Amino acid sequence: MIIKNDVKEIAMMRFKDASALLRTRRYNGSVYMGGYCIELLLKYNICNLLKLTEGYPETKADLNVYLNYSNSSFFKNNEKADLKLFKSHNLNNLIQISGKEPEVKKLFFNEWEHVKIWNTDLRYSKTYISGKEAKLFYDSVNNIKHSLINL
Repeated sequence: MIIKNDVKEIAMMRFKDASALLRTRRYNGSVYMGGYCIELLLKYNICNLLKLTEGYPETKADLNVYLNYSNSSFFKNNEKADLKLFKSHNLNNLIQISGKEPEVKKLFFNEWEHVKIWNTDLRYSKTYISGKEAKLFYDSVNNIKHSLINL
């Protein structure tokens, strides 16, 4: 289980990593870390929405804590909630679960269009990301980041 406030703190650390990598022209790494920032902030919002007071589930045992003891209507209505739902790195899936999709897409539609394509396969990619693309991604992450913290 990742403690809820740790999820938010780690997200901010990943954003700082993205910033440092952008400054040193490590563009692929910057985009990769920026995407992780958004993933973690979405998971933080999922904790808030679903009342995951213990933290974000990482294992079946973690998930069982909520399935067996939660007051959350999500878990009462989804007794067969699957760990795959929570272990996802897919930003499009996570934003839907987080409850923040309408606000983010309304306020930051263009930014979301840049960020939503992020995925963990970037860690294996040799595709070149230009400085311009990385800066656009970073700025998009920064704008969305603020909305996920403050919405």
